[in-house]
Amino acid sequence: MSDALTPISFGFLPYNWTIKFDYGEIIPVPNFDKQAQFIEKHLHKDGYFYPPTVKTIIVNRLRPRTIPKTKRPAHLYQLPVSHTLDIPSVKNELNIREGAAGFMIHLLAFLFQTRLQFADWAFDGRIPIRKQPSVGPFEAGRCLSQAYKVWSIDNCII
Repeated sequence: MSDALTPISFGFLPYNWTIKFDYGEIIPVPNFDKQAQFIEKHLHKDGYFYPPTVKTIIVNRLRPRTIPKTKRPAHLYQLPVSHTLDIPSVKNELNIREGAAGFMIHLLAFLFQTRLQFADWAFDGRIPIRKQPSVGPFEAGRCLSQAYKVWSIDNCII
């Protein structure tokens, strides 16, 4: 799948902030509050979002039947989208998720001490969701600008 056009949706970052950096911006989705309510409803008191529980079911014509002893945490699952990443200078970059977008989203996750993933990609394991940010939107923007500048030079993008 080609990702030649930005913005790229990702989640879940629990701050309803727009983060501007020299090469683009990160914008909350219009339904951010609804997505945040879902996270809050399912967030464990220890601050982690855990995989949902799944089970094996046999479906026949009469009724579905759960197979005993098959409940377990899901191996892979998705979180709601919280933000979009827009980097106008790389709109024509093929496989942007392996390049600029991948770098920026995972750097953002590092800054906010969580895990982030593209909208249609899956998570494995628990995800830390911090209530108190480790940096603010201005500081994050400055860090993203500098890191992207260095990364872009090394990757011949700007």
